[in-house]
Amino acid sequence: MSSLIYIPCGKCEFCLSGNENLCPNKIAYGEGINGGYSKYVNANARSLVKVPEGVPDEIIPIAACVIAMLYHAIARVGKIKKGDHVLITGAGGGVGVHAVQMVKALGGHPIAETSSKWKEEELYKLGAEYIVSPDREYNKDVKDITGQGADIVLEDVGIATFSKSLRSLKTGGRLVVIGNLKPEPVELPLGLIILKGISIKGSISSTKEDLKKALELSKSLILPVIGGKIQLSDINKGYKDMLDRNVFGRLLIQYK
Repeated sequence: MSSLIYIPCGKCEFCLSGNENLCPNKIAYGEGINGGYSKYVNANARSLVKVPEGVPDEIIPIAACVIAMLYHAIARVGKIKKGDHVLITGAGGGVGVHAVQMVKALGGHPIAETSSKWKEEELYKLGAEYIVSPDREYNKDVKDITGQGADIVLEDVGIATFSKSLRSLKTGGRLVVIGNLKPEPVELPLGLIILKGISIKGSISSTKEDLKKALELSKSLILPVIGGKIQLSDINKGYKDMLDRNVFGRLLIQYK
């Protein structure tokens, strides 16, 4: 079985309409209820989805968050269409490396933004068609690549990339915000947003339907990117490696 990262109430308007990720009464594992860094966890049936045959074991821990979360953001919120150019910020991180694959799986053209030169070759292997650097005015690079600008920007970083991401969009483009590394306000150029008809939407977590779709895609189109395997006793070193940007993908915690 695979589980959402929260327990929805099952009774509110959002749960009853299939948008349980917006449930105001949901209880998150590791926050409202114990769970996460343990070998076993009590899971609620409202959160569970059966894993189909053919899904790699290493996908299951990241199925809800990251894979299903990305499906929700790109397909349901971003409304990707075949042939869309999608800019992914923070593409070398644990979310971004799977976002590149999700965009490709859904028929889009992934443009990966990363500050880590050593990750570029691996991103190309995962399906990135173009790579841009935050050290440049990459909004201009995106327009050179696409001719008009990106159809969608998946904003996974926040304030450090937000302005350039907004300016990377074509007229009528969609900016989907899934990450905010620094909780600081950003400036909104209202004139640009109005004149170009840009939409900005937040996307949170995933639903059970998203999780089912993500698991199906993970049979062959999306691979788990595991940058290392550690024991729970080494968790602090794992955090440091991620903060130092020495990990490509996700760290997998193993239990003896």
